[in-house]
Amino acid sequence: MRTISQVAELTGISIRTLQYYDEIGLLKPSELTQSGYRLYNDEAELAKLAIKLFGSVEKYTEAMKYNLEHFSEIMETQLSEEVKEIGKQSDILYGKLTSDLSEDVSSPRIQSVVHELLQFIQKNSTRVSFGKPYINVLIDTYSNDYIKRVTDSKYERGASDYIVKAFRYYSENSTPENN
Repeated sequence: MRTISQVAELTGISIRTLQYYDEIGLLKPSELTQSGYRLYNDEAELAKLAIKLFGSVEKYTEAMKYNLEHFSEIMETQLSEEVKEIGKQSDILYGKLTSDLSEDVSSPRIQSVVHELLQFIQKNSTRVSFGKPYINVLIDTYSNDYIKRVTDSKYERGASDYIVKAFRYYSENSTPENN
């Protein structure tokens, strides 16, 4: 017997979709535990699922075989698209931040963009500990001469210093959980 999470992992179908299939009678579990957990008979239920989703066990097997053989390509493509999207969103946010370098970094608009940018970065970055608040890492990064040149050429001269000032103001004037 397999749990719903094991079936989800094995088939690539989300737990919620499997729960929905149970609700509509498309794929019922073989049994329910006393706690209400769904259990599926290994072969019979998975064969039923394969037939419902792919038309036959053979087509399901072919699809799984293809996915396994091309796993790295599939993941590379998927990750590549995700990275491109993160880069695009990041560029949009930094573009908003540096759109008017004469605007005071303490303005509500600029501080709102800084907040949005920090949330975006933290959401999309790996959970690496730098031993200091993440905003300080960003301040150090944009203070680096090489990063300054790259940033200034991408947005406009002075953009990197402006980003540092905006981050510093945010760091000094916001609550600790925002850093």
